[in-house]
Amino acid sequence: MKITELKTQKNGTFYNLFVDGEFLCSVNDELIFLHHLSVGKEIDKEELTEIIKQANLKKSYNVAIKYLGFRMRTEQEVENYLLGKEFDENTIHITLEKLKDYKFIDDAQYIKIYIKGKISEGHSRNKIKYYLIKKGLEEESVIAQLQSSYPHDLEIDYLEKQMEKVADKYSQLPYRDKVAKISQYFLQRGYQSEDIRTVSNKIISRETEFDQVFMDRLEKLGNKYIEKYKRKGLDEREVRQKTMEALYRKGYDVNVIKRCLDSVGEDD
Repeated sequence: MKITELKTQKNGTFYNLFVDGEFLCSVNDELIFLHHLSVGKEIDKEELTEIIKQANLKKSYNVAIKYLGFRMRTEQEVENYLLGKEFDENTIHITLEKLKDYKFIDDAQYIKIYIKGKISEGHSRNKIKYYLIKKGLEEESVIAQLQSSYPHDLEIDYLEKQMEKVADKYSQLPYRDKVAKISQYFLQRGYQSEDIRTVSNKIISRETEFDQVFMDRLEKLGNKYIEKYKRKGLDEREVRQKTMEALYRKGYDVNVIKRCLDSVGEDD
């Protein structure tokens, strides 16, 4: 077999290698130098096989580097990308090992950076864990890093800060409606229902305790029900019970209702 042509590609850094008039593969200056490739050179099958192998490795590495140039990737992401480019498994394995040696792929570092970024965006531990495992990262490594970088108490702090902002959007809603809206919002973001309930109760009770507008509105509504049931001839105990039931159906918290009715009773 004989090399019949080395044709320069448009990019000027690779050449199309033709053997016996047929295209074999693309080679760069390094391969040409190592194998002393030139037009007219006789070449055996064993050397051709080695050239093709090295050419594929070079191409696979360059494709991976370009893919990594956009942003950091996991080993699984790079492997899937190279499989999509139809490189063989052995070529991909060697490429990945080289990329890891040069620290172009570092799953442990990827986990750290990903968690840090998602914490600042207000993501829950569960949501971060889900997406990292989905990217092909080991669950044990993900959990260990989450415990280190994003412990549960820190997640609660972030949840409270976010919830205070979200709660403002629903400030005019009755208690149960407000809790439902907030719970739905944070459940969709992967927070634990127990944590949501604890933090929301804390925030809303704090708000209603100091929100005179909220209490004035509740008191006004409570007075309407009181007058309604008094006109029906109910005694004081029944009026209070019926009013509490009516306000509860409107979505207000029982403790807040009691505080409001006690206040109304004092005014009377």
